[in-house]
Order: sequence, then structure tokens, then C-alpha cells
Amino acid sequence: ELKLTYNYVKQINPHIVMTSIAPFGQTGPYKDYKGGELIIEHLGGVGYQSAREVDISQEPIKLPAHIFSFQAGLSASVATVGALFHQSVTGLGTYLDVSEQESIIQNLHAMLRYYYDKQIVSRTDVLDRAPSHILPCKDGYIHHANMEESQWQRFVELMGSPDWAESELFKDYPTRSKYWDALRPLLLDWTMEHTMDEIYRGSQERGSAIGAVYTAKEMLNDRQMAARGFFVEVEHPENGKLKYPGVPYRFSGILREVPAIS
Repeated sequence: ELKLTYNYVKQINPHIVMTSIAPFGQTGPYKDYKGGELIIEHLGGVGYQSAREVDISQEPIKLPAHIFSFQAGLSASVATVGALFHQSVTGLGTYLDVSEQESIIQNLHAMLRYYYDKQIVSRTDVLDRAPSHILPCKDGYIHHANMEESQWQRFVELMGSPDWAESELFKDYPTRSKYWDALRPLLLDWTMEHTMDEIYRGSQERGSAIGAVYTAKEMLNDRQMAARGFFVEVEHPENGKLKYPGVPYRFSGILREVPAIS
């Protein structure tokens, strides 16, 4: 509306780097369409995959917050840094046209699975590889992703090499996926006897692909965060000390300063 197009602005400063973020980009049949998080999420294919534990016959659901708007911002920032480097070397300006929809698709595996295997990944709890699931444990949840055979065998060792692991039903990932309904309760018998930390740390020590599913409370108290001093306390003039996330990077030789709120 202000006519601040790149073609206009570069007449004033031909060296400028200009970045635009739009739901569908600046070209194509959708270029003038309006959009928001909900629209972009589903046109990017996310809604069809979300919440695998629910029945696929249920309507698509929205993921929390504005994850994919942020994802587009991340794509734009990386591209802009590259354009600024190009500018510093050549002196030339650049126009960057960022599509939120494309940013989502770029970061999903659904398209690749369909292209190579003709598999449409859905919200059901059935995958072509298993285990690749979130499972409950004694005090929370773990994400089990031992799809490679070597990773699975290391996890079997962590469980104490139970006899059922030698069954023909679970000999490789295609059969473990096919007979997931039989495998899942056997895994739960073991995971429900152990804490999230026990499973996570034990798996990491053995090179088994399992991650802890942290709540906000667990993130705040994580020993890795404490060791790196990620969370910082900021003095608020009315509410006293408040804890905030810090920055996810460190500069060598430069001490981080804790910001003050005035």
C-alpha cells in the first residue's frame, strides 16, 4: 500500500537487501491470498500428520502457538544473512521472496515419503518403521526412534535382552512395524518401570536413539541448561527477579550481560 516495492527502493539504494515474508510468496496463483497460521499449517500438510494417537477419521487439528510463522522467520533470517554476505562481497543488493507455505513443506518428510514410497503419512499410530513413537514411562514420556537395526539392538541390551526380542515378529523394522500392536505393550512393560531420565541417559550412553519429552518445568531445571547458564535472572523494578531464556549462542572472549528491565 505504501508502494515500497523492491523496484522502487533499489532506485534510492541499489545495494539494499530487502526481504518479504508472505503466506504464499510474491508470485504464483496464490500470491494475493490472505493467510494465517491455521491456513498455512494445513496447506503445508502439517494438520494431516499431527497427533498420531488420535483417530484419522477425526478432523485435522492445529498445533500449539505459531510454530510455522516462526519457521518462516527462521528461513528468512538465514536467507537474509546469505544475501548480506553476497552484498559485502559484490556490493549488489538482493530481493528475497519468502513463502511461509514453502518454509513448512521444506521442513517436513511427508513429501519425500510420498515421492519415494507413495506413502501418505497420516495422524494414525502406524508407520512403515517402528519403533518411532512417543511412549509413556514411569514419570513422563520418551520419544523412541530406534529405527536402525544397530540402534534397536542397543536398546534391547538396555532392556536386559528379554527373550521376546528374539521373536521372528520383531526381527527387523518392517516386521516390528507390522506387528507394532504386539510390540508396544512389551515395550510399555519395561518403560513404565523406569524413569524418563533413566531411559534417556541409558540410551545416550549406548548410542540408542531415544529422547526425553520435556515439560516446561523439566526444561527449566535441566542440568544442561544450568551448565551453560542459558536461563538468566532479570531484575524487574516491580516484580523482583524474573527468569528468562537467554540467547542460544556464545561469542568467544565476550561476556554475556544480563539485561535490565526499566
